[in-house]
Amino acid sequence: MESSGVKGRCAVFILAIFASRCVSMKSSFDGEFNPAYFYEDQQFLIDRGPLLWDQVKTASRDGPQYSKYWNGAFENPGKYKQERSNSYKNTRRRRGIESAAWDPLIQTRSVVLDGSSRMSKLAISWSRNNINSTVAVLTMLYDDKNIATESNVYFSWDYGSTFQKMSFDNNITKFYYHKSDRGKYIFADVRGRKIVTTSDSGRSFQTVKCPFKPSYLEFHPVNSSCIIGYDAAKRSKRLYLTRDFGRTWVKIQSRVKNAYWGYSEEHDYDNMYTLYTEKMKRSGKFNVIKSDDFFTNDETILISNVEQFFIRNNSLFAVRVKFNGGRTLFATQNRHSAFLEANFSTRVPIEEFYVVDVADNQMMVAVSHGIGKTHLYVSKPNTLDFVLSLENITYYNPDGIGATATVPITADKAFVDVHKVQGLRRIYIASVISIHPYTQNYRTNNIRTVITFDKGLTWKVVTPPSVNSNAPDGCSYSDLSCSLHFAQKLSQYVSYTYPLKSAGSAPGYILATGNLGKKLEFRNNIYFSSNGGKDWKEIVSGKWYYGWADHGGILGFVRKSTRTNELFYTLNEGYSWHRVYFHDEPITVYGLHTEPGETTPIFTIFGVTNSERNWILIKVDLEAAFKGRHCEKRDYVSWSLEDEIGLQCLSGSKFSFQRRLIFNSVPCYNGVDFNRTAVEESCPCTRTDFECAEGFRELESGTCVPENNEEDPRPRVNGSERLQKIRGNKCNDEEAEFVIDKTPETVCDDT
Repeated sequence: MESSGVKGRCAVFILAIFASRCVSMKSSFDGEFNPAYFYEDQQFLIDRGPLLWDQVKTASRDGPQYSKYWNGAFENPGKYKQERSNSYKNTRRRRGIESAAWDPLIQTRSVVLDGSSRMSKLAISWSRNNINSTVAVLTMLYDDKNIATESNVYFSWDYGSTFQKMSFDNNITKFYYHKSDRGKYIFADVRGRKIVTTSDSGRSFQTVKCPFKPSYLEFHPVNSSCIIGYDAAKRSKRLYLTRDFGRTWVKIQSRVKNAYWGYSEEHDYDNMYTLYTEKMKRSGKFNVIKSDDFFTNDETILISNVEQFFIRNNSLFAVRVKFNGGRTLFATQNRHSAFLEANFSTRVPIEEFYVVDVADNQMMVAVSHGIGKTHLYVSKPNTLDFVLSLENITYYNPDGIGATATVPITADKAFVDVHKVQGLRRIYIASVISIHPYTQNYRTNNIRTVITFDKGLTWKVVTPPSVNSNAPDGCSYSDLSCSLHFAQKLSQYVSYTYPLKSAGSAPGYILATGNLGKKLEFRNNIYFSSNGGKDWKEIVSGKWYYGWADHGGILGFVRKSTRTNELFYTLNEGYSWHRVYFHDEPITVYGLHTEPGETTPIFTIFGVTNSERNWILIKVDLEAAFKGRHCEKRDYVSWSLEDEIGLQCLSGSKFSFQRRLIFNSVPCYNGVDFNRTAVEESCPCTRTDFECAEGFRELESGTCVPENNEEDPRPRVNGSERLQKIRGNKCNDEEAEFVIDKTPETVCDDT
C-alpha cells in the first residue's frame, strides 16, 4: 500500500523526482540506462558548446584552430541567421530532428568529477528563489553489504555552474532541505547518530548528536525549525520532535510505526500543530492517533486495530484484516469526518489496496485479489461506494503481492501503472497486463495501454499518429487493432525505459516512450501529445532521454544507448529543431533533467567520461534561444481540454489555461516567474450533475424513485425534491439543460 508523498525532503531514491525537487540515481557504466547517477568537484567550463569536437581541440574563438563548422557560422553570419529564420517559415510543415540547425548562442557549463568512478550513488536537490540559486549534491560509496562507507557533499551557489566540496568528518547517507525556507539543509549520519545542519545554503555548518539513528527526518511544511524524526529500521519506533532546527530533540511518542504532518502549504486541512501517527498495540495491530498540539496534551484515537494507514489529499485511509481472511478498506471523506467502510462491487476476497488518486470528490483505488489479479475501482461522487473501472492493471508491491512471484525487479516501493495526466482533471493512462498461467509471473511482453477521458467511466485504446516510422507489418493508422502502447514504471525497472511524463507546469503536454502495435514492445519511439492524450505524433524515432523546460516552452532530447554530445531541442512542439554540442567528445549519457517544476530554461545532463569513467554533469542554459524576446499578452491563447476534446464538464465546471502560441516567427520566453492563468468556468447543469435525494434511489433508466415504491416515478413525495445537486458540484442552475421542477407539490391519497 502506498502512503502519500512527503514534501520537503530529499533521500536516495531510484529514478524519482518528488515535489521536494529531489533526484537520485545509481552509477552504472555497462549496457543501457540503469536508474542512477553521480557527482564530484572538478569543473570544466565550455563557454560555447556547439563545436565539432573531432575537428576542433579548443573552444577559444580567438585561437587559430577553426573548423569548417565554425567558419560556416561565424565567417558568414548572415547566411546562418537566414537559415535559422527560414526554419520558422511554414512551420506547420514539420521538419525532422536530423535537420536540426546548430545553435551558436547557447552556452554550456560542465563539471567533471575526478575519481568518481568508485562512487555508486548520488542525490541532488535544486533550491532557488529571488536571492539564492543553490544546488546540493551528495555522493556515496557502498560496500558489498550495501552499507555506505564513504560520502562527499558539494554545494553550488550559481545554479550548477561551479561546485564546492564541503569538509565533513561524518559519513552522510541522506540529506533533506526545506521547501519554503530554501537555505536550510540537514545532512544525516545515520550510523554515527549525528546530523549536520546549515541555515545559509552550505556556507556554515553545525554538527549535532541525536538521541536516535536519524534514518527518517521530515521538515514541517511551513515552520523550518520544526522537524520530526525516528529510526526507520525499527518496526516500533520512538518519535522525536525538534523545534529549534535540530539542536535539541524531545521524545513525543513511543511504539510508532509511521508519522505524518497534518498541515500542508497548499491546503489547510489541519492546523499547523497536527500530527498523525500509527501506534503499535500489544497485539501487533495499530491505532491511528491524531494530535493538534504535537502530542503535548491533545491525543485522539481515530481508528483502532488497523494494519496500515496513510493520507492522500484531504482523505484518510486505513486497512483492517478480516477474521475470515482478506482485508477491508476504511476511509474518510475529509480530515474531520469519521472512518467508514468502503464498499467494492466484488465478492472476491481482497488482499491489498493501493490508492491511485483522490480528487474532485471521487477516489480511485487499485484492488488486488492475488498475484496478477489487480483491478481498478472508482467511487461514486462523495461516497465510499466503488464500482469496477478496469481489470488486470499492472501492480507491484515489494512487501506484499508480487514481492517474489509477480515480476523479477528490485523496486523498493509499491506502484501501480496508472498515470494521472498532471495539470488536467479526469485523464488517466493505464497499463493492462496478463500473467503466465503456470509461473504466475507478469507477462512483460504482453502489456497494453488504454486511456480514459472521464475518470475511468470508459477506457479506450490510444489513437495512433497518422505517420509512424516503426510500425510493424500490417499495422497502420486505419487498423483498429493497432494502437499506441507506452512504457510506465514496470518498464522502467525491467528495460530501463523512460516512463510517461506529464506535469502541471505544461497542462495537456505528455511525452512517452512506446510503439505502435498490438502490445508494448522494445522497439520504441518517442510520442508527444499537446491535448491531454487525444492526439499523438511521433516526435522523434528511436530511444531518447527527454524532458521539457520553461513551462513546456522547450522540449529537449538526448540520445539513449549510444555515446553522444548533442542535445536537440524544439521551441514549437517539434515543427523545427536546433541542436547544441554540449561536450568536446561524445560521452555515455545516463539522464536529462530540469529542476522539478520545469520553470527554468536549463537542462542538466548526467553522464560519464570515456577514459577514467568519471561522472560529468553538464548545465545547458537555453534562454538565449529566445533572443531576448519575453512573452507578452498577445503571445498567449486560451485553451480548454473540454472544448478541445468535446467532453462534458467535470463536477459542473471546466478550466481554461493560458498557452503560448507556437507558430510565431520568433518564439517567446515564458520566464521563471510566469504564472499560468487557469480560469474555472461554471457549465449549464445536466442530469449528471445531480443525484437522487435522500429517500430516493436511482433505477437503471436514471429515474429516481422512492426507496419503498419502485412503481412510483413521480418527482416529489410530500414536497421533497427527487434530485439534489452532487455535493461540490459547481454547475449553473440558471442555465440547466434539463428541467428542474422547483414548484412545491403535495401528493395526496387516492380517496
